[in-house]
Amino acid sequence: NGDLYVCLQHHVSQQDWTPAGAPSLWAKNLDAVDGGVPAWAQPDSTNGYHKGAVVTHGGKTWRSEVDNNVWEPGAAGSETLWQEVTA
Repeated sequence: NGDLYVCLQHHVSQQDWTPAGAPSLWAKNLDAVDGGVPAWAQPDSTNGYHKGAVVTHGGKTWRSEVDNNVWEPGAAGSETLWQEVTA
């Protein structure tokens, strides 16, 4: 459906084991695939942002300071998890 996914578990493929049909096997790729800076998307526990990931959110650009980051950039309590990137 136009999204890129990361395989979470080694497995033998079956036709119905799509990301929607077998979500325990797949996580939506949140990293930029074209060299751009993607908009932040709420990850689930299997695909948090890695340390150094850069996203846009709320009109700002942010860099993740930790691995497996599932917190919203700029939200209260996320000050040590995301650093605003300035030009």
